[in-house]
Amino acid sequence: MNAEHSYSSVDRVVVRLKQMDIQNKYAKQFTVDLGRLLQRQVANTETCIVKMSQPHLHRQSGPLFRLGDQILEYLKLKAFGVLRRSRPKKNLKTSSRHDEDKRDVEPSDDEWQQPTKVYHSKKNQSANVFGYIIEADKEQPEEMQISIDGSVQSCWCERIRDDSRVKLDDVGDALLHALDEVLCGSTNFKQLVPTVPSVHVNRTIGIVIFPSTTYWVVLQSRWNTFVFENFRRFDSHL
Repeated sequence: MNAEHSYSSVDRVVVRLKQMDIQNKYAKQFTVDLGRLLQRQVANTETCIVKMSQPHLHRQSGPLFRLGDQILEYLKLKAFGVLRRSRPKKNLKTSSRHDEDKRDVEPSDDEWQQPTKVYHSKKNQSANVFGYIIEADKEQPEEMQISIDGSVQSCWCERIRDDSRVKLDDVGDALLHALDEVLCGSTNFKQLVPTVPSVHVNRTIGIVIFPSTTYWVVLQSRWNTFVFENFRRFDSHL
């Protein structure tokens, strides 16, 4: 990284831990346990939040399909459904609720020996999306309804020019996670939160009563993100 590149400071950083398949014997240690360790013992929640990665980046409901038609047509992007794999016999007694967690996740150690075309297709798609956005001209970000920091764009363009084999799939996933927060709103996916989450994660209901009409609104507060969930009115007749 060249010294002339300057970056804007931020108030808070979000660290996302990649999900691992639950059949991997280290899945819990390197996901939930690691996240809690980082959040409680290493990271200050005022400056850093540790979360699990979202499972729907490459689905129809994900951020890829909120960026407009131009990028979809140019990169020939397609949506991937939920990937389900058969369970080994030794795990047949495991609760069925784990099936919902086996989505767009890192394959287990044993599965690297099996065909993983879908997984690699998703990683390749993430890399292509990152390259497209980084090399976008002035009009393309407007069509995608996003803005790109010039210093970040020039830095990555330089890296790609210097080494055409630079790895872009992981940073592409990171970009999609960031866009997911902005373009897709909140989800019910389990988050890693500190011991006392009520201060930072809560649902607020506001009620305003007038003699003839009552209004109420529901806001979900998750750290520094506020999601407008519902709004209604009804006749008070007070």
